[in-house]
Amino acid sequence: MVWAGRRNLRHDVIDRFSVQGSATAIERSVTNQTALLGGFGALVARRGGNTVADYETVLVYGDPRLRTDKFTVDPNPTRTTEVIVLDPDPLLYRYGRITPLTQARVDLFNLPGWQAARFVYHFLTFLLTDAVAEPGLLSA
Repeated sequence: MVWAGRRNLRHDVIDRFSVQGSATAIERSVTNQTALLGGFGALVARRGGNTVADYETVLVYGDPRLRTDKFTVDPNPTRTTEVIVLDPDPLLYRYGRITPLTQARVDLFNLPGWQAARFVYHFLTFLLTDAVAEPGLLSA
């Protein structure tokens, strides 16, 4: 909670741009193997689905190198999604291609909008249980 309150996401933003397509299709179009998915996409991926809210922001740590061809099976291709590219901390790569729940929640806590607030609230119970079980977070 203290980390979320002190985190300033703006300091880590490298780039932000808009892309035509739904957030889930944009997340699937990240081709850079060293890019890490954060924020909404990380929480959805770690929990296995989204039953919280639709979202239009994709957080990626590192250069996403989005596929330029048409997105495959986009449920809403007319949407516009904002992609926020963040400078990755070298230690984030220890967790694979998706940021840990704690990182994703802290980042969402610092995003504006009701969707981010709803995700932060909804995943609080999962965060508490997964912080104990997720490798490397509290195992020191």
